[in-house]
Amino acid sequence: AGIPVIVADRRVTGDERTAFIGGDNYKVGRLMAQWVIGKASDKESKAKRKPFVVLEVAGLPGSTPATLRHKGMMEGIEEAKGEGLEAKVEVQSVMGRWYQENAYEVVSAYLENHPLPDVIVAHNDLMAIGAAEAVTRNPSPVTHSPLSIPIMGVDGIHPGLQAIVDGKIECSATYSSRGDMIIDAAARIIHKESYVRDTVLETALVDITAAKPML
Repeated sequence: AGIPVIVADRRVTGDERTAFIGGDNYKVGRLMAQWVIGKASDKESKAKRKPFVVLEVAGLPGSTPATLRHKGMMEGIEEAKGEGLEAKVEVQSVMGRWYQENAYEVVSAYLENHPLPDVIVAHNDLMAIGAAEAVTRNPSPVTHSPLSIPIMGVDGIHPGLQAIVDGKIECSATYSSRGDMIIDAAARIIHKESYVRDTVLETALVDITAAKPML
């Protein structure tokens, strides 16, 4: 019908779009892998024979972000193994389906039925917060003391940044929606001005030092 279509946030199959503005979910996954590898390397000297267990709290099955973030993380970990990472990294996944409540339920069930993971990686900040709540409310089955498991989220949104500052999660990967750029592209298309067809937004790791000023 000749109507311009701007695809925002998630990639779609095919090339029949006017413009795309969104993050690189595969690159987010690689950043997740980088954080995991750093944590695994820190524990190498203490327990080389014991697997370093990563609990992945994935998003909605089949969704582009969940698929690409998982792929990026797994390929990043596999490359690190090929480059000499001695720790035996083992990834186990549960489905949080993007919601905090769902993440709380599946992580709680996991903690009740499995040995403790070394780290938790959640596909968004809300699920990271849900995972943190599950960790807090499920004390160690051995010592009965509060658990302490490093947790990473994705998005770098206000609740996630606050959770970092409050010490509930350790870090997050930024994933901006940039609605301002979407409106600018729409205006340019309407007025037949030049515009960028594919705009891929950058991602970066946010820890306590960055979270405070971002808030």
